[in-house]
Amino acid sequence: MQPYDYKSLFRNKVAIHFDSMYKYIAFSGLPKSVCDSVAQQTMEMAWKRIKQLKNPDEARAWLFGIAFEFIRKHSPWAEAENFCMEENPHGWNNSIEDLSSEVLEILEKAQSKVMVYQMLNQMDEECRRIIILYYYLGHSWGEICKIMNQTYDEIRAYHFKALDQMRSFYKEYGDVKDDKEE
Repeated sequence: MQPYDYKSLFRNKVAIHFDSMYKYIAFSGLPKSVCDSVAQQTMEMAWKRIKQLKNPDEARAWLFGIAFEFIRKHSPWAEAENFCMEENPHGWNNSIEDLSSEVLEILEKAQSKVMVYQMLNQMDEECRRIIILYYYLGHSWGEICKIMNQTYDEIRAYHFKALDQMRSFYKEYGDVKDDKEE
């Protein structure tokens, strides 16, 4: 039996996602020096764990999962209380896919990167990560579940909370009308 070429696997399936992983780390709000350190630690840990990568086609989600753990360790919100949401507290019956156009519409109304950055920094950590992973980095919901090590229902709850936080932020700045006002 021939030994598996882990070096090629790492180079061709894992390392190619370094740039998008670094953007994800940078969006966490950590200082640049910490972002650099987290990126380095993530790549080193990925190399050490390369034999644990069962499916090379899921390398992106696997790498982001490692980065997520290092971000949590370095995040100022690491000790923050976990969010607990009752099932559908806002009475929304929409699926995540149905709300995608609504979220993109809200993001398009942001007229400057500064405003979007301020909004993201005011969001809870989990909500911010879901918005970044899905809308900015293009991860699927399944990949996000693996990265954050949570169920689809938990991710959905955080997504709804993120939508609510986005509405509140933009409402405060007068950019979004409340549906009830119309």
